Amino acid sequence: KWVRRLAAAFPMVESAMEAHLSNVVALEEALERSQLVPTDEGLDRFEAEAQVLEERLRSLGSQRVECEQWLTRCASERDRRLFSGDSEAAVTAQFQGRMSREALRLEAGLPFLGHRRVILEQLWTQESPFLAIAGESGCGKSTQTPALLAEFGIVAPEHGKRLLVTEPNA
Repeated sequence: KWVRRLAAAFPMVESAMEAHLSNVVALEEALERSQLVPTDEGLDRFEAEAQVLEERLRSLGSQRVECEQWLTRCASERDRRLFSGDSEAAVTAQFQGRMSREALRLEAGLPFLGHRRVILEQLWTQESPFLAIAGESGCGKSTQTPALLAEFGIVAPEHGKRLLVTEPNA
């Protein structure tokens, strides 16, 4: 797949993709083990564990799909800018910065990554000045959302959007 070749050109992204795949394989193996319960004893606990593992696998799958789509869009934008005559050095530097950030996001494995496109679409198309993002602690909503919005300039004054991040424990 060409996304793999693209990632191979940037060792940091390739390394993050390999780590991500290792996480998926480990979760699949844990899920298989959790389903091999020979007795009814502790069955509820194993079923709950299997459900958590299945949800984590779905989350990792959507994160990987989102990452591949992101890389595809970045590569298309890079090609378009190079074709239009932009400086190759400037375009490549910006592209490498985006690839590095994407690798770090994938490596972190935060659930936020799988929902990034939906959040951006909501922010651009929603008429309300408010968008509430809810999620479990550690999912990336208070760290990754501001970084993403800054990357796209969405919270800039000309867009009429502002960002407020609150922490329930503060």
